[in-house]
Amino acid sequence: TGEFLFPAGIDSYTIYVPVLGDTQWEENEEFTVTLGFDQGTPTAREVTAAGVITNDDEGFSVRVIDPVPESDGHVTFTVVRQGDLTGSSSVNWVLTAGELNPVSLSGGSADMTGAFTGTVSFDGTETATLGANGQYYVEKTVTIDIVNDNTYERDEQFGVTLTSPSEGSSLRQDAKTQIGTIKNDDLAYWLTADKTDVIEGDA
Repeated sequence: TGEFLFPAGIDSYTIYVPVLGDTQWEENEEFTVTLGFDQGTPTAREVTAAGVITNDDEGFSVRVIDPVPESDGHVTFTVVRQGDLTGSSSVNWVLTAGELNPVSLSGGSADMTGAFTGTVSFDGTETATLGANGQYYVEKTVTIDIVNDNTYERDEQFGVTLTSPSEGSSLRQDAKTQIGTIKNDDLAYWLTADKTDVIEGDA
């Protein structure tokens, strides 16, 4: 907030709004400046102007992972680079068991195979797309194999988390982790009892 007087003979005045710079990815952010003035009349007036702080930082995220049936044999997730796309940059990823009916990642009953950690690299020459939020992005996919067995199981969850972005980059805090689901598509039979106890009766 503040106030000023127009010098005589001046019909415009520039107001500078300080912006706190950082290296964390953010959405483009809007602000308004309201000017209240009195032209020597009993009634004060107000005018408002809107401005936008355009994000110029780089951020990595993981897209929402669609559920896949076990028989697909693989699951694919997408890593997105958004914001400042100049130059090369990379981010690490790690696969983990989910919280609800977690997949097994080791031993003879493993549900997924292959590398469970890796790095996605961008060189700055990828074709960018303008997102709905007004920021350009590029993306790359990672594929992990699923063990397609014939054993009936409940639907199982796994997680993908991004870590360790390149220096000067950042992680989108709202989308650095996503949960995926492997849907069971195997058949199973089982027995149920109509009664848990019966009367013995006479022989």
